[in-house]
Amino acid sequence: KETQPTPHTQKRSPSQSPHSESIIQDSPPPESLFKLEATAEVNQAKSLNADFAISHPLNLLIADDIELNRTIIRTILKKLGYTCQEASNGTEALELQNSERFDYIFMDLDMPEMSGIEAADAIRSEEKRLSLPITEIIAVTANVSDITRNACEKVGMNGYLEKPITAARVKEQLTTSWPRVKARRDRATKKAAQ
Repeated sequence: KETQPTPHTQKRSPSQSPHSESIIQDSPPPESLFKLEATAEVNQAKSLNADFAISHPLNLLIADDIELNRTIIRTILKKLGYTCQEASNGTEALELQNSERFDYIFMDLDMPEMSGIEAADAIRSEEKRLSLPITEIIAVTANVSDITRNACEKVGMNGYLEKPITAARVKEQLTTSWPRVKARRDRATKKAAQ
């Protein structure tokens, strides 16, 4: 049984985006409690070990405006052997991607300033303009409806990490994505060598 806290899901008003749904806390706990909650989740995931990052090397970005969600994903990734960078909104995610060129992004859909959909669309446009390798972009959402899936597919997102976030779901998504990421990397290396 998952030990991650079960915050309620807040529905947005009809005037907002159909994918505007996020997990929130009534009274956000302090950072120390965030870490305890995240650690409790990953400590029960006995299949996690640092060897995973050795066999699946990735440069990772987490983009989510909810600090608890970022903490949980970051802690799980650390358990798998990764380090990562973080953005608290779509604008920050786009700026970091343009400067760092991550090959894997966990992108929350409902963020201030620029949504995950808008950020993913901007990243894809930049990749096309500069003929860059495609970044694996995974939508992080509590709303995996047909409308949300269609919106994500339209901007070229590659998969979904459904909330509540668990260690098993993060590892499963990384495992599913890895063959695509490796194939793109191999093609880019081969092209550069020509």
